[in-house]
Amino acid sequence: MSSKDRKEHLISAPELNFSLDKALEQLKSEHQWISENRNSITLVKNSSFCVMLMAFHSGARMPEHSTENPITFLVLSGRIRFTAAKLSQDLNPHDLITLEKDIPHEVEALEESSALLTLVYS
Repeated sequence: MSSKDRKEHLISAPELNFSLDKALEQLKSEHQWISENRNSITLVKNSSFCVMLMAFHSGARMPEHSTENPITFLVLSGRIRFTAAKLSQDLNPHDLITLEKDIPHEVEALEESSALLTLVYS
């Protein structure tokens, strides 16, 4: 299965409920997980925020970038090196980092990992 073959799901509604374990299982069954170094799915997207579930192979990197929105980044499993404004921090499960908009940052999975990324729209 590829991410293009996913069953469509609601990403905006007054109430949404997800099993993160099942969503991760789905991500890891898709062709993109097998052929690339990471995979992700948008769980929620509305006018206020966007929540993405991300899975990383060990060594996967997201090169330095910035967003026009504040973000939160919550590590669910594994270990991730998060570098923001040239300061690196190793994050473990249940560690949360927040950034204001326009702060350059990069992500490197030190082992197979998963995380929740939230972009906050203003």
